[in-house]
Amino acid sequence: MEFGLNFFPSCAPDEKSAQAYWADALHLCGLMDELGYTHVRTVEHYFHAYGGYSPNPVVFLAAAAQRSKKARMVTGAVLPVFNNPLKVAGELGMLDAISGGRLEIGFARAFLPNEFETFEIDIEESRARYEEGVEQI
Repeated sequence: MEFGLNFFPSCAPDEKSAQAYWADALHLCGLMDELGYTHVRTVEHYFHAYGGYSPNPVVFLAAAAQRSKKARMVTGAVLPVFNNPLKVAGELGMLDAISGGRLEIGFARAFLPNEFETFEIDIEESRARYEEGVEQI
């Protein structure tokens, strides 16, 4: 059996600030090797009501990779529908290099209407944009 850390920051700023949330998360990442945890994962979402402290999992995982020399860095979900695929590919490649080849990538289509509305993307385009994005990455 393997154990890891999964960060899905669904707290509001009045509960815990983004700075405090990520400081605590990175502190825990510093304990992973000692505790035998095998991975750390976070997601990509926007707006604090549902994972919104994590609009870019690559940034957090790059910092986490510096606090653990063994644990795998896992993107619980990168959302190609909201991003330029070539930029995402470059960021993921850089994270893999920084982490010493410990990156595992997960993609998702996205499903929250408010994210699509804010990015001014028709939710009906989600499947096609997802498939095209993953293929390009």
